[in-house]
Amino acid sequence: MTQPTRLPPEDRPAVIRIVTALVVGGALTLAGMVVGNPVLTIIGVGVLFVCANVTRIWYLRRRR
Repeated sequence: MTQPTRLPPEDRPAVIRIVTALVVGGALTLAGMVVGNPVLTIIGVGVLFVCANVTRIWYLRRRR
């Protein structure tokens, strides 16, 4: 059986930041929908959008 590939230690802080941003963005979006505050929802969706694009750029640069 082959060993599963592990996350390189230098990538761990970036992944932690990405996951944290996703959780915060999701929480803001959900809170905005529950409370009925469109500003919170827009901010949450904005955080998720930025996080998705930054993650994509980080991953593509890492692959080079």
